[in-house]
Amino acid sequence: MNSKHLRSCRCVVLCVLAIACLSCTSERDASAGTHSGSGSQTKAATTVMKTLTTPDGRRRTYRIRVPASLAAGTRVPLLIALHGGVGSGKQFEDGSGFDAIADKHRFVVAYPDGVGIGRNEDRLRTWNGGYCCGPAVKKNVDDVDFIRRLIGAVEGEYSIDASRVFIAGHSNGGIMAYRLACELSDVVA
Repeated sequence: MNSKHLRSCRCVVLCVLAIACLSCTSERDASAGTHSGSGSQTKAATTVMKTLTTPDGRRRTYRIRVPASLAAGTRVPLLIALHGGVGSGKQFEDGSGFDAIADKHRFVVAYPDGVGIGRNEDRLRTWNGGYCCGPAVKKNVDDVDFIRRLIGAVEGEYSIDASRVFIAGHSNGGIMAYRLACELSDVVA
């Protein structure tokens, strides 16, 4: 088995483990959660676009999916879902199926955007996986710091269980997920 194939296998394993961990822990929370019958409203799950300015002056974008069924004050897992090379957070949200899983198992999903080319760096987006890929590596973008800041911002706005922050990615996003598992082990489960 060559090293490229081994890295690919590791990325798939990380994605499967993240989904399994989210599903198991969220089912436990669902049965332990409290729901107040008086004054509660049924609301739809929402996905909103957010921006974060990094120390290098880039305005980085990400999407947040918040299930409607989250009980106020209940700490829930967070999944950071990383698109593949030349993709986007929106494209990965549409194609990954994570929204339906998050809605069912009660966790928050963030879909950040990598850095690309063009005036707004919004075309052909990639992640700086350390040795790969495209514009993010060529521009030496600090995606590790961006994801650390993104996690902090989401934890500051939503009731996230800091011990259940997971990362999953596709292709170049899988490479980045593997790097983050190593370099952000203090904040990523």
